[in-house]
Amino acid sequence: MRLATTWMNEEWYNDRIRLAKDPSWVCSCFLPSKDTHSFFQRSNYDTWLNQIVAGYQTILDGKDRAFAKFLLDLPSIPGDVLDLLRDLCVDSAR
Repeated sequence: MRLATTWMNEEWYNDRIRLAKDPSWVCSCFLPSKDTHSFFQRSNYDTWLNQIVAGYQTILDGKDRAFAKFLLDLPSIPGDVLDLLRDLCVDSAR
């Protein structure tokens, strides 16, 4: 899990650098324009974190503290990942 945390921190930092160079590079929202609807790419950090949490969600053991440590070491947690985590918290078996 430590390697995953390091990797995710690097993805987060890289996304910030790309965003500083090109503010239109990423948007995790849906923006309607006048004639058409435009979708913008999600950041690499958001995409990979969502996949890690969704994958870990299926094998999570309530006694495993590595996942909690992983989450605590992240620089930020997007809203969609918080929704996944909320579902885990509601489940009393986990």
